[in-house]
Amino acid sequence: MDLNNPLLTTKLYRPPTTPDLEQRSRLLERFSQNILRPLTLITAPAGYGKTVLASQWLDSCKLPSTWLSLDESDNDLIVFISYFLAAISKIFPDLELKTKKLMAVPNLPSMSVLAQILINDLDKINEPYILAIDDIHNIHDSEICDLFELLLHHPPRNLHLVLIGRHDPAFNVISLRASRRMTEIRTLDLGFTYDETAHMMSRMLGREIDSAVAREWTEACEGWVTALRLAVLSLRHRGLDDNLGVRVRGNSRYLREYLLAEVLSRLPEPYQNCLIKISILDRFCAPLCEAICQTDPKSELRGPTGEKFINLMESENLFLIPLDDQHEWFRFHHLFQESLHDLLKAQLSAEQISDLHLCASYWFAEAKLEDEALQYALAAGNIDYAVKLVEQNRYAMWNNGQWHRLERWLNLLPPSAVEQNPILLSTKGFLGIYFGKDKD
Repeated sequence: MDLNNPLLTTKLYRPPTTPDLEQRSRLLERFSQNILRPLTLITAPAGYGKTVLASQWLDSCKLPSTWLSLDESDNDLIVFISYFLAAISKIFPDLELKTKKLMAVPNLPSMSVLAQILINDLDKINEPYILAIDDIHNIHDSEICDLFELLLHHPPRNLHLVLIGRHDPAFNVISLRASRRMTEIRTLDLGFTYDETAHMMSRMLGREIDSAVAREWTEACEGWVTALRLAVLSLRHRGLDDNLGVRVRGNSRYLREYLLAEVLSRLPEPYQNCLIKISILDRFCAPLCEAICQTDPKSELRGPTGEKFINLMESENLFLIPLDDQHEWFRFHHLFQESLHDLLKAQLSAEQISDLHLCASYWFAEAKLEDEALQYALAAGNIDYAVKLVEQNRYAMWNNGQWHRLERWLNLLPPSAVEQNPILLSTKGFLGIYFGKDKD
């Protein structure tokens, strides 16, 4: 890992496909037919299987491919390009990238010049390849959007870009649509058909599914993949003679909440509580789960060990997505996490939720994962501890040449916290001198 740009390698890990996931053959064929187009855009609300579909395609495609998952913290041009280049380097490690060398200088060229250098770098690659970028809806920084527009207006000859998000990206793709240089997969395309629902239910439940039952569940869930999977999980404990028909009416959100409650009710109560607490985390491992779940040692419902928690989540197939080959780090499906977080806010006070964020911050700090330690300290609203983290790490970042990272940390703090702290204020001044610009 480059000391100038410490990266989370889990963002570069493509979510694996598993046998229990429905193969979307009709959509995979569309991808393959349009591989010569520079862009494939997959957009739909959470829970429609966008990421799974893209991962399945890369599994079946013979071309070299790489993956990048984005979040709100990537709305910084230097951070984004660092991750972008890291993704490219995973499949072309020997490629000499002039753009990468620019990341170490204090003053970058203008965005347009930087984009030209990046495009020229990518154009050196002499074989077709695919770069999939997930959660593109998180990007709204104007410079990154301009970079994408230039990249797509002058696409490197062998790059096929796959963008995955909950809505269209913040940059313009209209010209690509008009010139038929983009393949689009939308919500209607991703919704399950009756046959796909029947096949998935039959495989997961180990029994034949009547076409009327498949039609009923498809229409009740509006083809919504995650709601359908929740439905199957809630039906697993019904006997062979039980009616599998839909037992609740209402809109799909109400149905999802009902199904989630059905699934959670099958878990031991300590595991339910732990599952809900873990929803504050964007990624987690067994030791971190244990730290979060056992925050109240006096409680009779003290949480399970981290290893037991992970093992049960995997055995129950509860939307757990591994983030590395070692199965050390995981995340939940975004929609599942959001639903759990809604339950968290209904069950715990704001102070209790803040304590969970602070516990996570302490754990990440102890694990030397300082960026996430700062993230959760700020989420906890504990500005004093956030300031302490910056103070403790400023010299290490400075000595390792992580000036842009240190600047980003200072910008995350409330301006008043910096202005009232002599150490941070002097650090801000030194950065201003180093970057050759006024920081006031």
